[in-house]
Amino acid sequence: MAEIQEIAARRPFHRRRKTCPFSGDQAPKIDYKDVRTLGRYILLK
Repeated sequence: MAEIQEIAARRPFHRRRKTCPFSGDQAPKIDYKDVRTLGRYILLK
């Protein structure tokens, strides 16, 4: 059990940097009529 804790302590978890999906060279055009693209970024309850 101690071996598992030692391995986990040596390799920290690297988080991916958050980036804006609408900025950059290959960014999609933002259109209020594009429901499929905008639906990924809203939360409906």
